Amino acid sequence: MIHCIVVGYHKWREVEALVGQLASLEMDDVWIHFADNLGDSEIIKRVKVYPNVTYYSFRNIGFGNAANHILRSNQWPEDSLFVIMNDDILFKGNGFGHLVNTYNKISERQDNVGVVSPSFVASRSSEDSSRYFQLSKFNQGIYTEMIFGPAACWMVNYTFLKKVGGFYPGFFMYGEDLELLNRASYYGFKHYLVHDSLVLHDFDYPPKDESLRLMKETNLIAAHYLDLNSRWKGHVFATKGLIVSFSRGQFTRFKFIFLGYLQFFLKSATLRRAKMNHKSPQDFRYIQPLSSNI
Repeated sequence: MIHCIVVGYHKWREVEALVGQLASLEMDDVWIHFADNLGDSEIIKRVKVYPNVTYYSFRNIGFGNAANHILRSNQWPEDSLFVIMNDDILFKGNGFGHLVNTYNKISERQDNVGVVSPSFVASRSSEDSSRYFQLSKFNQGIYTEMIFGPAACWMVNYTFLKKVGGFYPGFFMYGEDLELLNRASYYGFKHYLVHDSLVLHDFDYPPKDESLRLMKETNLIAAHYLDLNSRWKGHVFATKGLIVSFSRGQFTRFKFIFLGYLQFFLKSATLRRAKMNHKSPQDFRYIQPLSSNI
């Protein structure tokens, strides 16, 4: 069974295309779990029309935490596959089928498959997507190993989540994907990008809102600090951000980075020391939120 976990924070008119697309897939083993972080009455009414959708309502607890709640609140068979995604994406053509087929192909050849990601087009405009197709049409059926792919759409399996755990709950938004990929790499998993599975995703990069930009920068520093593969990466990123912001007179940015980094440093020092001593991941329940059921 393939479980599509869709985390929403948009109005129904913006998510209808994705929910309809997933619900109409000509695949018998697909079930949709829709996490509504917005509480839009229209979504509640419309989503429940689909027979293969389970609806969950949260009070805007963030992307990673909403996904964790769904993963923690169900009992899953060991052969379960999960596609975790934002509500503002859309698969191009048979992109979902290509993702699943390539995932199965990789799994037949590799035992340590981590995250398998589609290729993202950063706009829904036909001009941008057609330009991308010209580049990708020669790579049909091809996948490559990747270091990072945004959690706007990830495919993973039960074994991966059982070993690595879910998203770090300290991230409301931004940084949770980088931290989880780093943690998975520490446990020996490899991640892959599927060339001919195309996903259209509208997003602002960098975010236009200053507070969101600062949150993103601080969370990325924290994610680097939590990286078990490198002892000093987080310190380097934080120091660089502090020096640059201070030298440019960006004191709001300086304060934001300093306080955010200090918060993660105080909370994570004990965790980091223990994990570098190779203690069991079961000792870290709060970053292993799936341990009760998965």
